Amino acid sequence: MADGKNFHMTPEEFRRNGHALIDWIADYQRRVEGLPVLSRVQPGEIREKLPAGPPLQGEPFEEVLKDLDEIILPGVTHWQSPNFFAYFPANASGPSILGELASAGLGVQGMLWATSPACTELETHVLDFSADVYGERGRLFLLDRLRDEQRFESITKLTEQIGHDVRDGAAPVRSAVECAHAAETAVERT
Repeated sequence: MADGKNFHMTPEEFRRNGHALIDWIADYQRRVEGLPVLSRVQPGEIREKLPAGPPLQGEPFEEVLKDLDEIILPGVTHWQSPNFFAYFPANASGPSILGELASAGLGVQGMLWATSPACTELETHVLDFSADVYGERGRLFLLDRLRDEQRFESITKLTEQIGHDVRDGAAPVRSAVECAHAAETAVERT
């Protein structure tokens, strides 16, 4: 920066604010049972409490935590409440929150083995655990594809090709998944 001013959080600020946020989450988990499960706010009520425009400068992290308590929490459906009996109750635990924190901190882009060997191999290994737990293995077979890999000379040509692919819709891409009887409902069972 030309004026030497740094707008990034220092490692010391991150550590202090991170501890404060972990404390806030732990306190939330302790008190969630006493909160109303469903939000009692009216449409637009949260937005009315938000600033009219983007901030010109950051605010102290304590203010962010205060906003969580005073603005955000009243508009939350508390899925973690033991009083919540719909959909998927208790779907976040302390270990899973910490796992997400570690994942966010690493900023891993795990779309290919080459982008993160550790991510790919850990994910595969954990999926194998579920196979061991349920005593069955899932297999994925790609039977066809749209085309071989190809380079496009311009973004315009790429955009045109994507348009053709979307229009063709029923492109010959099929996959067959063999899944165990314990598969989630989102997967068609065979």
